[in-house]
Amino acid sequence: MPTAQAALPLKAQKDVDHPSLDEVIKDLLGAKSHEKTNDISIQMPDLAEDGGNVPITIKSTILNVRSISIFSDKNPSPLIAVFQFVPVMEAFVKTRIKMAESGKVIVLVEAGERLYRVEKSLKVVVGGCDVLPGRSTSPSNY
Repeated sequence: MPTAQAALPLKAQKDVDHPSLDEVIKDLLGAKSHEKTNDISIQMPDLAEDGGNVPITIKSTILNVRSISIFSDKNPSPLIAVFQFVPVMEAFVKTRIKMAESGKVIVLVEAGERLYRVEKSLKVVVGGCDVLPGRSTSPSNY
């Protein structure tokens, strides 16, 4: 979702107040409680050298999945992606995500009127949310 802050220089973007993970989840999926489950699997590396290109596969055996949402607790904007399904579809997502720094990847699966949650930690060597092509990752460049 583009926002007005996307036009700001990177240094200024870091100073903007970003909504918390809980606020983003509530705005997107409502105030439903999240049930932890073993019926959702997240496959991704435990260590990513480049946070700008992290492969992830999500599978769910829960029936009637309406959406799979991916979040990061450490990204400036916690919402990474939302995938919508019709009930007859297999709940499967394979994509690449960006991670600003080491943290948790949180996956919420909406099925019927319930939300299911799984998390996995990821260690990131070089963050992928604020490095522009041709620039080094040195803080002096920002």
